[in-house]
Amino acid sequence: MKVYLLAHPSRSFTLRDVGGSLADYLAEGPLADTFRRRCAHAADLARFEWALVEAFDAADAPALERDALAAVPSARWAELRFALAPSLRLLSLSHPVHERLPAADARAGAGAPGPLSARPTHYRVWRRDESVRWKEIDAGERALLEAARAGVPFGALCERLAEDGPEDDAAPRAVALLERWIAAGLLAGLDA
Repeated sequence: MKVYLLAHPSRSFTLRDVGGSLADYLAEGPLADTFRRRCAHAADLARFEWALVEAFDAADAPALERDALAAVPSARWAELRFALAPSLRLLSLSHPVHERLPAADARAGAGAPGPLSARPTHYRVWRRDESVRWKEIDAGERALLEAARAGVPFGALCERLAEDGPEDDAAPRAVALLERWIAAGLLAGLDA
């Protein structure tokens, strides 16, 4: 894309950084209307792909092990604060861009893909075992991960879950989320 490169020439010794402003350029640049008409999800796809790049290049950190949680006395769980994996990126996009990834296109069969319908879509993107991974998540999980990243303690995360559903169901849902996060390697530490 010559126009983008003219507007955002590389200022780094590596081409890795060239795409850092592409999503904003597609969404808000002088040709944004043209891009939206031709491919409404282009900026979202660029954001998703940039998150993959950032996750791949993020700092390493060992994943939190279940044993570390088991060592915390139950009376202190409400005050637990989690450190998230440095590679974790959280996205809220207007289109389900994962439907345009090569694997999804191959499953859909040959031919050009049709238009991608807009719908709010949330993702977590992270690296584990030298592989970049992604998962579509709901807005609630994204908000809880953001809150955990901001240092909100586990007890307050449970309270937020209680606000979104039956209060007596909040603790089991919080434990299930915590289990998923540990299994995925999204947590890198805790402050008990």
